[in-house]
Amino acid sequence: MIIRLLNFARPHWLPLSVSLACRVLNQLGTIAILVVAGHYAQQLFDGEQTFLWQQLIWPLLVIGAGKAFCRYIEQLSGHNAAFRIQEDLRNQVYWQLESQAPDNIHLLSTGDLTARVVSDIERIEVFYAHTIIPVLSALIVSAFVTYYGYLLSGSVALILCGLLLVVGLFIPSWHLMRSYTLGSTLRREFGQLNSRLTDIVAGVSEIQNWHAMKFFQQQVSDQGKQLEQYHNQLAKRNGLKDALTDLVIGLGFLGFVLQVWWLEGEVSLPLLCLYAGAFGPVLALTRTFEDLPQTFPACVRVLSMLTKSFDSAKPECNKVKKAEPSNTLLKVDQLRHQYLERSDGLFRDISLELNANQYVIIQGESGSGKTTLLRYLAAIYTSDQGSLSFNGELIDHSNRLDMWQNCCYIPQQTIIFPASLRYNLCLGQEYSDELLVKALQLVCLDPLYLALEQGLDTELGLNGSRVSGGEAQRIALARAWLRDASVYLLDEAFSALDKQTEKEIRHRLESHWKNKLVVEIAHQAEEVSQRCQYWQLQDGKLIC
Repeated sequence: MIIRLLNFARPHWLPLSVSLACRVLNQLGTIAILVVAGHYAQQLFDGEQTFLWQQLIWPLLVIGAGKAFCRYIEQLSGHNAAFRIQEDLRNQVYWQLESQAPDNIHLLSTGDLTARVVSDIERIEVFYAHTIIPVLSALIVSAFVTYYGYLLSGSVALILCGLLLVVGLFIPSWHLMRSYTLGSTLRREFGQLNSRLTDIVAGVSEIQNWHAMKFFQQQVSDQGKQLEQYHNQLAKRNGLKDALTDLVIGLGFLGFVLQVWWLEGEVSLPLLCLYAGAFGPVLALTRTFEDLPQTFPACVRVLSMLTKSFDSAKPECNKVKKAEPSNTLLKVDQLRHQYLERSDGLFRDISLELNANQYVIIQGESGSGKTTLLRYLAAIYTSDQGSLSFNGELIDHSNRLDMWQNCCYIPQQTIIFPASLRYNLCLGQEYSDELLVKALQLVCLDPLYLALEQGLDTELGLNGSRVSGGEAQRIALARAWLRDASVYLLDEAFSALDKQTEKEIRHRLESHWKNKLVVEIAHQAEEVSQRCQYWQLQDGKLIC
């Protein structure tokens, strides 16, 4: 995992190197201030002639100014690199999700997914800005300090080197191994709490209707208390680590002084100051290890998304395969669908050919697989048990985007984004105001448009709170008309409309859909033209 994280940092090695160099200089400057002051004080105690400005004040001013400059550059370059790496990671995660959308996204928990792409990726910044650089700088500074200590006191510096290893390596490593499982549990529980909260928000109406809010509040409260317990356990372990570190430094200082006194008969102030400043870099490093029990599990959760193996089968070859030449617009051959971890199949061996200027209405009992079949026709789902062809070309993950450019799918539940009416109609495309108004008139939404205070630029609210269910469905139909696709796949797209409005909109859309392929799922659809064909999905078979 660490190697993979370091590979993400390769494009940003220059700012990270600058940050490392500045951190080393800054920490050496801190130690230098103590040593310079120690040398000056030692000269005073020895009765030697001293020069206050030349030997103390000016060196301290220069070192202090250099430290300030290095600290600023270190923070600027280090965090700049860390945030850019975060951006790269987010982009890779989003592209991974996009490549699997929409057929595999339903396998992921929304709340846990949000926790990974927001909270967990934020924690990765700790690794790049507060772990890599502190570790390397602690190693470099400790090597300098050990060498300088050797020049001052000879082999006694090995004691200092050993203490630095214990405080900066052994204790933090022990703490990380001891707390890693707890940190993993904490991040997982945090993701599950996010999932529970998003589920509650999504089903708040049902929860209120069934007077179940206290039940869900108790669940959230219990999970919150569990998270608090995990945080408290982690805090106790961090406290134990800090106490053990202070104990080692204190006992080490006593042993260091006694050893120097035993060998040399006296202890110089510069050497004591060197000892006092030597632990600054490793203590800063140990503080970063307090976050690592959560940071590393967060890294694992994010990286697992980049290598996630989904259940849906992907084609072994991404090359576009050509089907036999045909005048058929949409063709399905020997399609099967089986629920995960169940032996029974929803439907099996379905084959059909659909042409332009064909209007098919699929009916069947609830749960018979109508929506699933429509999603296969829209290439939202793909399967290795059967094939889908569009305009004579076999469709799979590698080329279905081309099909989507010519296919319009309207699901049962219309998504209204928290944006303007114009935004919800265009969805990234550009249309003139005249065309947008015409689309609204076509689906009988002109009264809504005229009632909106800012017209097309009126915000529709969170989750489309300013429009009804029927108006949301008509916005979806207006989107479909604006797309002017060659294939329309409608999943109960008129279910929220009254009979009169449905009949009127169907009549208005008939001329537009005259030369299109339309496949519609409807329980009680009125015949809109003589070309309508009614098919029945029953017992896993499609009866035409």
